Amino acid sequence: MARKSRRRIWKYYYYYSYCCCCCCCCCCYYYYYYYYYYYYYFYYYFYYCYYYYYFYYYYYYYYYYYYYYYYYYYYYYYYYYYYYYYYYYNRYCCYCSSFSSYYYYCYCYCCCC
Repeated sequence: MARKSRRRIWKYYYYYSYCCCCCCCCCCYYYYYYYYYYYYYFYYYFYYCYYYYYFYYYYYYYYYYYYYYYYYYYYYYYYYYYYYYYYYYNRYCCYCSSFSSYYYYCYCYCCCC
């Protein structure tokens, strides 16, 4: 599960995703470039699978921040809302990490394979 330290205000300034799918399996790469106002580490090294209550936590975890920047990130909120159902019904697993303060990386694969 994701772990977090102190709460800090941050937002994305660039987003990129790429998925390669075959049958039920997909390999997805997500790149989040962001900056923040308060220097507190937000992501630690973690691993999680997209079963219901894990992703329920993950979804609302992002929802908190998108609600905070709702006016500016209206598109991104619904983008994650779409992936919420997409991952849930396909049982994705993800391995995520934060390599630096400005770079967040996530590798996903399908558990049903």
